[in-house]
Amino acid sequence: MTTRKLRDIKPFNAAQADADAQISAERFAYLVARRDQLLDRMRLGSLALNGASFIALLGALGGEGGAAKWLGYTPHSALFSACAFVAGIVCAAISTLIDANRQTVEASDAFARMLSARSLRAAFDLDASMANEQEVRRLLSEHGALPLVDFQFSVTATALQNASAGAWLAGVAFPLAATLGY
Repeated sequence: MTTRKLRDIKPFNAAQADADAQISAERFAYLVARRDQLLDRMRLGSLALNGASFIALLGALGGEGGAAKWLGYTPHSALFSACAFVAGIVCAAISTLIDANRQTVEASDAFARMLSARSLRAAFDLDASMANEQEVRRLLSEHGALPLVDFQFSVTATALQNASAGAWLAGVAFPLAATLGY
């Protein structure tokens, strides 16, 4: 004689636990892949834009400085632009660090939720008894207390990313404005 399982007594709850376990695992895999993709793009984009501009400015200032003069750079505007590009590099790097930390915590929450969903799903394969039903209730309560994970954003990291772009724009626009007499 086969012992009845909780899954046999509560098929809807068991099916729901199975589905949640699957969704949690897929969400975890998605978040890890998305996190890595976004961090790579942010690092490359923001750091490269400001870094390349800074190096180009140093190149234009090299030699007799004819290229810098042609571009409208005075010693004062070149210093301002160089400082703006360096500030952009720093802002982009800090933004990347903040997002990396936030997304690491988020991936950890997703991992905890995935493990909890798997435990809940496995509990439905226990023999039907009052003790095992109480165990399912306890696991369900713990699972419900875990944060739902979604790909959120950091206001600080976004502000720093925007500051990085703004610093680049200021570094490029200042010599133009100075040349045009603004």
